[in-house]
Amino acid sequence: LGLIWGIWHPIIKKLWTSSFILFINGLCFILLAGFYWIIDVKGYRKWAFPLKVIGMNAISIYVATHVISFSKISNYVLFGFEQYTGAYYDVLTTIGGFSIMYLILWYMYKNNTFIKV
Repeated sequence: LGLIWGIWHPIIKKLWTSSFILFINGLCFILLAGFYWIIDVKGYRKWAFPLKVIGMNAISIYVATHVISFSKISNYVLFGFEQYTGAYYDVLTTIGGFSIMYLILWYMYKNNTFIKV
């Protein structure tokens, strides 16, 4: 529907046009349906464990990213690698920050600590 609407109203991400919104919502619906079919209908759940860990405490990590600067922590931990990685240092610190966040979420999951609103 978004692609058809894009004929008259171009798909422009920066402007968040209505055709862009329809197109992206369609993609999200297809992804949601695919995950539902694979995980719930077919029963393939083992590979989705990392997503489950993140989803069980999504609110807590959202708040933590606004309170704690995980990128600065990652920079402190990976400080000496900048000379060896060059242009990939930013990617490495991003992966490091995500890893720190995931370890916190995994620890909370293993201890059955879930923050609910």
